[in-house]
Amino acid sequence: MAYLRNIASVEGFIAAGIPVGVSIAWKPGELPGAPLPASDGHLVVVRGFTDAADPIVNDPAREEVRHVYPRTAFERAWLDHGGVALIVAPSGKRFDVLRNAGT
Repeated sequence: MAYLRNIASVEGFIAAGIPVGVSIAWKPGELPGAPLPASDGHLVVVRGFTDAADPIVNDPAREEVRHVYPRTAFERAWLDHGGVALIVAPSGKRFDVLRNAGT
């Protein structure tokens, strides 16, 4: 588990080929396109970013798991919930994990 500073930190892991699990929370109207009206804690996996820098996530609460959330709203839902990230990578990626953890 790690606490990351911002979504740019997540981009570093994605660039290294390491998806990042994050815990997000939101109130009604705070996360456009959310599968639930609100949540006190919801785990998703950031798997990439669009050309416009919006996060592409795997969201298990959605019928179609892949979803793109607006960057600013997603980052707020994540950081306001503590900025918790779950990093799982093969041993060959250990250096990438350590390098990106400091960003």
